[in-house]
Amino acid sequence: MNLLQRFRRWLGPVCRVPTKVLLAAFVGLAAGRNLTPTVSVVDGASMAPTLPADSRILSRPIYRPLARGDIVLLLDPQGERVVKRVVGLPGEVVDFRRGYVFINGRLLREPYLPKYTFTVLSTHTKPRTALGPDQYYVLGDNRILSLDSRKYGPVSRGQILMLVTGQEDRAEAWLDNFRMAEDNPRWIETSRR
Repeated sequence: MNLLQRFRRWLGPVCRVPTKVLLAAFVGLAAGRNLTPTVSVVDGASMAPTLPADSRILSRPIYRPLARGDIVLLLDPQGERVVKRVVGLPGEVVDFRRGYVFINGRLLREPYLPKYTFTVLSTHTKPRTALGPDQYYVLGDNRILSLDSRKYGPVSRGQILMLVTGQEDRAEAWLDNFRMAEDNPRWIETSRR
């Protein structure tokens, strides 16, 4: 047996153990980063009263399609991590009329908001936004103080990082039978459709 063959025979077991250890460490890190929840602290009042300032939230990776009313952790256009509620889903049209949110012309009922909460628009907010196939419309529950999709537009699915858990027992949003009147968008009518 020559020297090269002896070296290969000796190197085989020596390399196998570190390779397995490195592979196990890589798999463990990847699984831990993608499967374990994250604890964050809410900074600001944009989600009050649902999530008051300085409250702790538990968020986890998203394994299901996002639903209307889900609270998510996302990156805003400035690169900041913010907590918002999903209101509009891909392919929908979001309208604002008389302090209310309409999705595809139907009134959005949001039982998680305090009574008499109205969604006001700023001067640079479009009253109607059509969402693309990978876009979501997000709003803070504190509609007066929140900087959300009314300010920076729809967010892509890639900007949404995690789903906030622990809010599943809350009432969900639904679309009501009230619609915007097609001939006069200032009026609301009951729909029979």
